Amino acid sequence: MKKEPRIKAFLISALLSGAVLRLYKLGQESLWADESLFILFRSGPAGFWPSLKFMWDKLCREGLDISNYGYRVFSTFWSSFFEGEFMLRLPSVIFGILCIFLIYKVGKLFFGRRAGLASAFIIAMAPFHVYYSQEFRMYSLISLLTLLAVYSLWKFLHSGEYRYLWVYIISSAVNFYMHIATVFVLSAQVVFCIFWRKRFKYSFRQWATGLGIIAFLIMPGIIFTLIELARAGGLKQAASYIFVSTASEAISSRVPILCYTFKNMCIGYNAVRWVWITASLLFLGLFFLALVKVRQKEALYLCLSCFLFPILVMYSGRQMAYADRYLIPSSIFLYLIAGGGIACLQRNLTIMVLVPLFTLNCLALNNYYKGHLSAVKEEHIGIKEKPECRESARYIYENFQEGDVIFHTECNTVVPFRYYFNYRFNKTAGKNSRSFKQDEISLMLHWTLEGEMAAFKSWDKVGELLTKTDFPLKGHKRLWLVFASWDPFKIACMPGSKERIKLELLEKEYVRKEVKHFKNLTVYLLVNPNGQI
Repeated sequence: MKKEPRIKAFLISALLSGAVLRLYKLGQESLWADESLFILFRSGPAGFWPSLKFMWDKLCREGLDISNYGYRVFSTFWSSFFEGEFMLRLPSVIFGILCIFLIYKVGKLFFGRRAGLASAFIIAMAPFHVYYSQEFRMYSLISLLTLLAVYSLWKFLHSGEYRYLWVYIISSAVNFYMHIATVFVLSAQVVFCIFWRKRFKYSFRQWATGLGIIAFLIMPGIIFTLIELARAGGLKQAASYIFVSTASEAISSRVPILCYTFKNMCIGYNAVRWVWITASLLFLGLFFLALVKVRQKEALYLCLSCFLFPILVMYSGRQMAYADRYLIPSSIFLYLIAGGGIACLQRNLTIMVLVPLFTLNCLALNNYYKGHLSAVKEEHIGIKEKPECRESARYIYENFQEGDVIFHTECNTVVPFRYYFNYRFNKTAGKNSRSFKQDEISLMLHWTLEGEMAAFKSWDKVGELLTKTDFPLKGHKRLWLVFASWDPFKIACMPGSKERIKLELLEKEYVRKEVKHFKNLTVYLLVNPNGQI
């Protein structure tokens, strides 16, 4: 009984520290492309129910990507009542804090109280989870639902109580519609239950029935996904994908990618090399210690299945889709295994492990809050130093004149600008409010889809594009150029390319009037010297 107050104090400390880390600077960064996309997805009537009906009609009519449709519905509901970076991201913070409590419950159930507290401490401080608990996206929610599913699964297998089975069914089905990648964790649980079916003979049949209900519930999402893949001719290439087409490429590419994935799970994207090497070795030591020392082998095998199976599936085959964030449910089980390893240590050695882990996390989080990605881009593919879209969009909005055109050098700044122009600023502009038309916010993405991408890849030939009458930068009175240096289509931003754009391309027709620098983004105002088109 004497231990209870101390255990509660440790758990409350983990919850409070996790809450502080997730709330700190929550509204400081402007929304970036993926966050804005969830709000603009509705792009229909105002209000939740009209927007929801609009989205459903659009889904049935056009067959939209359903991989995270559930969260799009939630984001539509939330953004109908709240706005501003802090309030939009607050649900992710809440889900992240709940993950800390629930991982304690799962760790305690699997490996004992010490393991539960250690796992709660790890996820509370983990930069990987702090990062995604501060974005208006689904990743902290799918982590929470994964924990809820595995907790209810374990309780049902050992007790046979149907209330746990229904919690497992609902949480697994909802999790699938929050992100389709969670089907890999569900598959890992299926593999585990089938392998241990004799051990759970009494509850295995009921679980199999529950699995059939889950399959029935997620079948519409699977059908929609297969239809979309068939239309696209396979996986669509995007900023967060790497395509491996040959066996030799696969061997040379996948080994470092797997290492970087493990590193990102351990210490996030912002750690310098010696920090992430130390943290990775520390986690490896705890991982192998748990494999040897943990007595609850069934729980250990479940964690291993849910940690390794999604990674093996995602990296198998000749065509590989790579994005660390898709594996965030798997990282939970790494933390549980590490917590089990810590629980196997003597008490004095526990302090010797937790203190260095705390220090390493603080170093990585310090870089994260400063917005500094110290690692090379291969270590955080699909992650970038985010541009300041809010203030740069405000600057253009306040100085925009009728007939101006805005051009973006990368598509990832287009969506946030549309959000800030047509949603945020219009509400506070009063009589001066206006809705920006699509042709006023010219998209490089639209242009590249018309076949100009190949020509634009060569900066030396960029001047030749001006001779084309349909070139989108020609023939405007005033042109706003939103220049961001990171490009999801992997167009090489060579040293000095910013100057080449201005000199070789723009200054042949325009005169530079104003230049304003923002974080990771520069805005140029270019005017036609003749004052007319």
